[in-house]
Amino acid sequence: MSKDNKPKSFLAFTIGPIVRTISQARKTRELWAASFIFSQLMKELLLQLDADKITLPHFTQQYAATKLYGAGLWPDRCILAIEEKDLPDIAAVINNALTKLGAHFGMNSQELQPHFQINVLKTDWTKGGLENGINDDDKIPIHRINRLLDNLELNGSYQQVETNNLNAILSANILKLYDLGHDREGVEKVFIRLDDGSIRLPSLPEIGTVEIKTAYQYEYDTVLTEPLDEKIKRIRHKKGRAKDLIDSEAYNEQLFVDLKKLLPKETIKLRHKYVAIVTADGDNLGDTISRLWTEDKPVEVIHKFSEKLMSFSKSAVEKIVEFGGLPIYAGGDDLLFLAPLTNVDSVAENVFQLCRNLDDDFRDTFENNGATLSFGVAISYYKHPLGEAVLASRELEKKAKEFKIFKDGSEKPIHKKHALAFQVEKHSGQQFGATLWMGGESFSIWADLLSSKVEKDIDDSFLTSVMHKLEAIPTLLADTCARNTLTDFRQHHFNEGGLHDKAYLKKVFELAGMAYEEYGAKLNEYWEKDVIEKHNLKDRAVKPLDVYKTNILFAGLRLKQFLIQKDHD
Repeated sequence: MSKDNKPKSFLAFTIGPIVRTISQARKTRELWAASFIFSQLMKELLLQLDADKITLPHFTQQYAATKLYGAGLWPDRCILAIEEKDLPDIAAVINNALTKLGAHFGMNSQELQPHFQINVLKTDWTKGGLENGINDDDKIPIHRINRLLDNLELNGSYQQVETNNLNAILSANILKLYDLGHDREGVEKVFIRLDDGSIRLPSLPEIGTVEIKTAYQYEYDTVLTEPLDEKIKRIRHKKGRAKDLIDSEAYNEQLFVDLKKLLPKETIKLRHKYVAIVTADGDNLGDTISRLWTEDKPVEVIHKFSEKLMSFSKSAVEKIVEFGGLPIYAGGDDLLFLAPLTNVDSVAENVFQLCRNLDDDFRDTFENNGATLSFGVAISYYKHPLGEAVLASRELEKKAKEFKIFKDGSEKPIHKKHALAFQVEKHSGQQFGATLWMGGESFSIWADLLSSKVEKDIDDSFLTSVMHKLEAIPTLLADTCARNTLTDFRQHHFNEGGLHDKAYLKKVFELAGMAYEEYGAKLNEYWEKDVIEKHNLKDRAVKPLDVYKTNILFAGLRLKQFLIQKDHD
């Protein structure tokens, strides 16, 4: 470090190709392994470096030994503040890290090297105009370095990397990866332990039916867990591939048939055959660092920031596991996990309430100074290719981060990002969804509408009736919200058989009023075009924003209907 306490040189690594590798996953163990191997590679790289020089992520020997329910905790990039004279032999660092990683699989570094992409950035901050940056934001080193790493990753995406062979290596060594990833104390909260001492990850149907297992432990174990474990043990002892059994569509279909026979009628709902694939990413972290930034102690600021990210990662994994989810990756402000749609025995009753709790925790971690999370939630049938669902979730997260709310006549958004975009893709191929702002009361009301505790006697016909009426009157509903006459509107348009007095319907109209207030007076141009195209509004005298706000209600009601729907298979 220089005498003025300002780092002059930086060393940074970025690794991949993560997205290309996980996109090929079909099952839970493949997704977990594809993500975990990169986290493990970053940990091995960090172990080769001087921990005191690592500014991002937060790294100590104690953290290096941390295992948290198998979740990958180490991100795809690291940054060191280091003087030129202290720079390590980078080739040796990479070779040693690959050697350590390969030792778990009986492979050397040369055999592993073709399967990974490792980009390295070395820069002297005082040369080449980097210290001045291209704008004020870039005068903070971590911002500029991250932009340069983004460029390196973009260039690297065209490099030839053997992702197919990497997935084959991971599949062949899955038990060794389990040993690397699980923590002995918390193993049974995520992994499933067989009575011979070996472990496995839950399948997609097992994740989707978590609340069934909790309520009917004996019946569940009788039908599913114990027979499956016995078959897996026999296959493993014969050196066969247990995945051939678990991956069998016929086996999973029979699983639901057998559960239905043993459990009370209509216990199994349609939602239990679906799983939520959730990605999350931090918003406004650049602004957060800028607010924390001090010229006299720049490295200390980044250390404090990265320590907060690590603290959140651990807290997030705990919440996901408590809900019955499978944490795949929790590296700082990035999350990837699988979860059931509902778990009535959890603190968060549904996956949307879980997302709200994670966002609250993230904001608390950074003391409500502007850092938030945006989410992509892809709800997918258990037979749907998992890699495709993960990519869909990532695209939804990008959509959430593009979210903007404007006041009328203003070009500057009053709110942006901090949103949740979800999409349900049914087994039939039918889709529905919405993008919701998480920063106001409307999101809490929306999530509460999905709760089973709001009102018990909500059925399919009631929800269909409400949706049919709301869909036909978006402009009238918007006018009613503007004039604050929602109660009269509800009593007039929903007056059959005391419908207007239902507590659930009152909650729907509470959401309508709050959405009208919070979602501004104008959509951005991109969103407006999207609404016009999806709802065929080109030649209709209907405001796209009115349709958008109505769709928030409509999507919530359709989702509620989906969550209570009976399984007729």
